[in-house]
Amino acid sequence: MLNMHCVGKTRTPQMRRVRRLLIAEVIVFAGGLATSAFTEDLLPPALVAFDTDREGIDGATRLAAWLGIFYIVSSFCSSAALYFAVPYARAFYVASTCLGVVLLPLLGPYASAGWSDLLDALGSLISGAIIAMVYTSPTKECFGGGRKPPTPALVLLVLGVAAAAGMQPGVVRLAEGKPLIRGSVGKFLHKSGIEINKGAIAVGGGVEHLGGEIGKFANKKGTEIEKGLCSLFTAGGSDSGSAGCGVSVGAGVDEKGPYTYDPAKPDERYHGNETSGDPKTAELIKGADYLRQVPIETWEYEDNDVYGIRRFVPPDTVIGEAWPDAAKELKPPTQSGAVRQCGHEGCGGFLATRPATSGGGLRFHAGVDFLTKPGDPIYSPMNGWVERPKNPGRPHMTGLLIKNSAGYEASIFYVQPSKAILDSFSKGVAPDGISKRYPVKAGETIIGYAQDLHVDYPAGVPNHVHLSLTDPSGRPVAPDGVTRIKKTPASPAH
Repeated sequence: MLNMHCVGKTRTPQMRRVRRLLIAEVIVFAGGLATSAFTEDLLPPALVAFDTDREGIDGATRLAAWLGIFYIVSSFCSSAALYFAVPYARAFYVASTCLGVVLLPLLGPYASAGWSDLLDALGSLISGAIIAMVYTSPTKECFGGGRKPPTPALVLLVLGVAAAAGMQPGVVRLAEGKPLIRGSVGKFLHKSGIEINKGAIAVGGGVEHLGGEIGKFANKKGTEIEKGLCSLFTAGGSDSGSAGCGVSVGAGVDEKGPYTYDPAKPDERYHGNETSGDPKTAELIKGADYLRQVPIETWEYEDNDVYGIRRFVPPDTVIGEAWPDAAKELKPPTQSGAVRQCGHEGCGGFLATRPATSGGGLRFHAGVDFLTKPGDPIYSPMNGWVERPKNPGRPHMTGLLIKNSAGYEASIFYVQPSKAILDSFSKGVAPDGISKRYPVKAGETIIGYAQDLHVDYPAGVPNHVHLSLTDPSGRPVAPDGVTRIKKTPASPAH
């Protein structure tokens, strides 16, 4: 039964303080929610929880969404019950807060970054203050019980537990060597948590054409586009500090969409479809040279196709040395030669631009995905020899590196090497110090068999093998033997 003393005009200083704290708590959590909405375009967990047709959402992510919704609803209900002094409101509020302590570490991997991390920690402290005041309230008027006033030790204990609940995921990130600002306390967890991280968008296919999203991003953070380009040119190396970026190019957005420009001539905007007004080739081509600084092919994961971002390099720019006699020497690694087409989980074409796996930048897909079925025979794409195994960066996946005497290389991933090749690896090193080489012929030698990608990838990614070719300088080469950036394609209709 509702205790009517506590509705309307509050009778005690204790209750007035509690109500002020509850109002502050709601304001803080609303601030966290607003921060979430304005800092990142994220997918609401309600979509994940209720949209059973959405592809690529695994069970853990969907469960996290349901738990997040349950926590949000129970927290707001308990706050309202406490505000109106509903019977058993104290126990309900304490139980809801304890639920948050349990769920924080569980939901941490699915939460998002941002300033709402700090707001959430503050909200946890306010929750602790409310518990310390209400649960030990001496007033019978609203809460009854005639308990003793809270001691300083008890107040500090409750506030400490609340602070630990708010800070725990951030502390975990620091312990893992990750930056706190990308922590996971924030918006998904503590009342303001109605959105999940960008990873869920990538997995769920929520952003099919990132070009449009880049435009929104530029409106809010125009200078961040340039950082994104550096991330693209270095395949994420500029984010991690393993590679520098000396690209002199600006970026922005106007009524025609995203564009780049030479900082010396900011009025000459290049949207990717023009034949004039291009940025200086000498300046822009420096960026492409950074492609060889890291093993691009290992950045092949969690990809979406990105339209309209290749405009940072003029059309038909050659960035590598063409493969000599490519028509005779290069063959597809599969019997059909079919290339993975565009879908929710991205495109498999050469030089398709893709989001980086970390740092929020972009990157090239410096290879081609050839469609397969698990167990299909995979053939050598070139003449030469198998140099060594090559790890594609997935725990259950394997690959091979093939070379020739001219210095060209082929990296092929998601292939289980044949027994003959595995035996050649086990023979070790010859007396002259040169590894024993397993000779291969283009389109003839079976080097292994296609693996099942769905051990590591969501169901929306079709089974394929990934082939990357590089010239003697380490620059990526297209499967037709020519390394060339084509004209930017038009964004398809949504």
